[in-house]
Amino acid sequence: MIRSKGILILAVGITVFVGSAFFLFDSQLKRVLEKELTELNGAQVNIGSLRTQIFKGVLTLSDIQFADPFNSMKNTFDVKSVSTEIDISPLFRKKLVFRDMKIRGIQWWTNRQSPGLYEFDVMTGVMPASVLDRAATGIYSGIRNELTDNPLRHLGQLGSGFTVQSKLGTISDKLASIQHLKSISKSLQEKELLWERQKSELPSAASLDALKLRLMGSRSVRGLASEDTGSAAKQELEDKIKQVSTRLGELSHELNGLSDRLSKTNQFLEKDLTLVRRELGLPNSVFNDLTNFTFGPYWLGLLEKLSYWLEFSRKQSPVGTQTNSYTLTVMNRQGYRSVHFGKLGALPAFLLEKASIHSGGDEGPQEITMDGTLTGLTSDPALYRKPTYLKLTANYPEKGFRNLNFTCMIDHTHEAPLEKLDLTIDSFRLLEWPITRTPDIKLQLNKAVASLSLTGSFYSDQIDLTWNIGVSEAEYGIQSRFRPVEQTLQSMLAGLYSFNLDGKITGSPVGLQFEASSGLGQKLADGLKTEFRHEFGALDHHIITETQSLFPPLTEAIQVRLRKHRDETEPAFRRALDQLKQLSQAPLHSPAIHQAPKG
Repeated sequence: MIRSKGILILAVGITVFVGSAFFLFDSQLKRVLEKELTELNGAQVNIGSLRTQIFKGVLTLSDIQFADPFNSMKNTFDVKSVSTEIDISPLFRKKLVFRDMKIRGIQWWTNRQSPGLYEFDVMTGVMPASVLDRAATGIYSGIRNELTDNPLRHLGQLGSGFTVQSKLGTISDKLASIQHLKSISKSLQEKELLWERQKSELPSAASLDALKLRLMGSRSVRGLASEDTGSAAKQELEDKIKQVSTRLGELSHELNGLSDRLSKTNQFLEKDLTLVRRELGLPNSVFNDLTNFTFGPYWLGLLEKLSYWLEFSRKQSPVGTQTNSYTLTVMNRQGYRSVHFGKLGALPAFLLEKASIHSGGDEGPQEITMDGTLTGLTSDPALYRKPTYLKLTANYPEKGFRNLNFTCMIDHTHEAPLEKLDLTIDSFRLLEWPITRTPDIKLQLNKAVASLSLTGSFYSDQIDLTWNIGVSEAEYGIQSRFRPVEQTLQSMLAGLYSFNLDGKITGSPVGLQFEASSGLGQKLADGLKTEFRHEFGALDHHIITETQSLFPPLTEAIQVRLRKHRDETEPAFRRALDQLKQLSQAPLHSPAIHQAPKG
């Protein structure tokens, strides 16, 4: 009886466990997948429903929403359904292997009902910080600072005037001409101390008389002692003449040099003009191509978004080192470090061998069509030893979007990560695409047809991204607070219906280089020089005139001091030199002294 009751209890327990697992397993797995996918996405991922058929090895998900990390009320994309086949045997070894996955019904940039923000601690990878590591603050600061000086800033104020005088009062110490005048004043001050000391050392009337007496005595008194005294006095006179003559020459040379430097002050006005333009945020017409300034910030924004996604790919991939017999992989988890010694040829913990992507085409040209394959997605690329490949083709004729071809390779099988991507689009529409937006001007492409070719490579901390965009049938939207400026820009761009845009971003975070060129950028640069040449000329003349008005207080003070030294210090040296020369050349007479004969 006891044995039969035990068997009954065991049977009931097994029934309850299997039943609960059958009914609760799907909901538990759904929560786990949502959590893991959310961490991978960096924003909320919601799964509408999940259904498993364990014995058949089938898993089906539907209505999956991937929130956009940059806009919490938008979804980057929605997936209508995902069905996959699971390999049963690896489950007993705690390995999840998807042999085939089918993804259907993808929609892009849809609205969300609730915010998709998600706060979490990004796991720190053991690889060195790279160009894709957003934890490195200010990673694009250098190149971004270069691209913020948009020459179209405040273009409309060319005709309305600037408060140049008040601005010059605050930046006068930065002006090259003012610094030049202050440098002259400082040099003059240092020389004045030297000249005053040298002036005090000039021979006085008493010293000249004493020297004269010594010379007179040597010429009138015969004997060895008198000859030695005379020779010393003569040498002293020659030394004084040489010293005073040298100092007079140096004084004259320094005064002439300072006067010459003072006369060259206007040569620094060109530098001041550039500085004042920059401080006032005025347009700069020295560029031959404005593509860097008009399109540069936009492309840097796209690069940052691309870096965000690639960084997650790198953070979620362990760093692997391969040997002849095993693969060592290291992964930093939250709170601990996982080190795995994997045998070559062994299965990783997670592997998606192949996924096919298909969307649209069932309802005609009104729906976007997409086909693609994803292969080799794994939790341990170094162990699997095969890169991840993604290939996509897409068309959306209703929106003028034709023949998109995208290939991407993610190769984390070595210590240095590598990502490559190639994207081409034969035709797509540009609607309200911003070119430049400044306080005075808003310039955009209202409508245009474009094509795109883009190639990128991210290797370790090096980036190499190049692209070409062909624009045709362009219609521009120009808005400005100043009607003359708006009309001028409209006439400049009236015949520019098509142009090419070429760009390149290369280098590392400390030396990122951005190059771009386009027919539009060249047209804008040429227009600044030609269409606004009168306004630029008047503005430059005004800045130079106001800058020169700052000179008089400094120049007059320097000139007064220079005149003082020419009228007082230099003549004092000349007088002393003349007196010394007269003393050496004038005949000296004195009464003769005779000795009485002996005896």
